Amino acid sequence: MNDILLYDLVFQHPERLWFILPIIGISGLLFWLVRRGTRNAFLENHFLRLHAGDKGIPTGTYMLKRWLLFSLLSALLVFAWADPFRRETMEEQVYGGVRIAFLLDVSLSMVYAHDVAPFPNRLVAAKSVLGDFAVQTAKDPKLRGTYTHAIIPFAGYAHPYLQFSRSYEEFVETIDAVDETAINAPGTSLLAPILEYERMLKEYPAPDKDTVDLMILISDGGKGEGIVSELGGIKAAIMRMPTSVSTFTVGVGSVAVERRADGSTIRRSVPVPLIIKDSTGAFVGYALEDKQNPKSKKLFSELDERMLEEVAGDPMRYFFYEGKAQFLEKLKEIIIAKRKVVKTIAHKRLESVAAWFLLPAVLLGFYLFGYGPRIASLLARSFRRVRKMTVK
Repeated sequence: MNDILLYDLVFQHPERLWFILPIIGISGLLFWLVRRGTRNAFLENHFLRLHAGDKGIPTGTYMLKRWLLFSLLSALLVFAWADPFRRETMEEQVYGGVRIAFLLDVSLSMVYAHDVAPFPNRLVAAKSVLGDFAVQTAKDPKLRGTYTHAIIPFAGYAHPYLQFSRSYEEFVETIDAVDETAINAPGTSLLAPILEYERMLKEYPAPDKDTVDLMILISDGGKGEGIVSELGGIKAAIMRMPTSVSTFTVGVGSVAVERRADGSTIRRSVPVPLIIKDSTGAFVGYALEDKQNPKSKKLFSELDERMLEEVAGDPMRYFFYEGKAQFLEKLKEIIIAKRKVVKTIAHKRLESVAAWFLLPAVLLGFYLFGYGPRIASLLARSFRRVRKMTVK
C-alpha cells in the first residue's frame, strides 16, 4: 500500500497574524522619531557631540537595521501567539477492484476424512485457507485494501452464503458459519458451484471493465462420485465467463510422493477411510456404503488432483493444500498486479511548534537589547576561570 506523507503549517488563531502589520508600522515610526530626536539633541548640544565617542549620531542605516531586527522579533512572537501547529497528513491509498470468490467443498468426504493434521478434518483445513487469506488482507501492509469476497459452499448442489460483499467482518463471520450442514444434499458436484458462480457474475456484473474476478475452488476433487462426467460442462461454463475471470483450485487430502532413480517424482493420492466422530472427537464408526448394514463396505475418499488441474485449466493454477503458503503468496501477487486505487483516506495529526518561533525570538531579543555580547563575555570569563583552576 502506497502512503503519501505531507506536512504543512497551520495556526489555531490565524486572525492574530494581522497584528504584525501595525506592529511593524508603529515600531518603524517610533524608530524614526527616536533617530530624529537623537540627531537634533546632538546638533543642539556641544557637550554630547564632544563625548559621543566613535559611535557618534546613530545613522539611518543603523536605525533601519535595528527596526528590521525588532520587526522580525515582533513577527516571531506574534507567530507563537497565533498557536502554530505542524499538520502531518498521511494520504492512505485504498486499493480495490478485485473480487475473490471461494467455492468451498463441504461434502461428507471433507468432514469424515481426518488426514490433514493438525486440523481435525479436511473441511477445517480448507477453511483455514480462507481464514489465512482474510488475515493476510487485513495485516499485510502490501495487500491491505477493500476487496470484494464471495463464499459458495457446495456438496451435491451449491448455494452462496456470501454474495460479493466488501465487508471484512462479514467475510470472516461467514467463514466461521460455513460447515457440513450448509448443504444438505449428499455427494460432490464441482459443476454446481461453478454454475452458481456464473449466475452471480450475471446478477452482479463487474462495476467497471478494470475489475478482476478470481474464482478459487477448494475441494478433494470428489473422486469416485462421477465428477468426470461434469468436466465438459465445467469447461463450457468457464468459457462463458468474462475474460477477467481467473480460475484456481486447491486440493485437500493425502498424497504419497515416490522418487524415481532418475530423480523425478510420482505423485499418487492415498485412499483415506471416512471416519465418523462425535463433537468431542471420539470415534463413533466408519462411514459405510449402506448405513443400514453394518457389514457393508467402508467408504474411502481419495484426492483427485488431475480433476482439479483440469478445472483450473493449467497445472500451474492448481495448488496442493500443504503448499497453501505458496498459493496465498501467488494470490497476493495477482491481486497486487491487478488491483487499482479506489479511494484515498487522509489521516491528520497536529503537533504544536510554538517553540520553533519562541527560541529564535529569545536569541534575537538577547542580541537586539544588548544582552547577547554581555552573556557571551560572562561565559567566556567563566570558562577561562574554570580552565585556570583545572591547570592548577
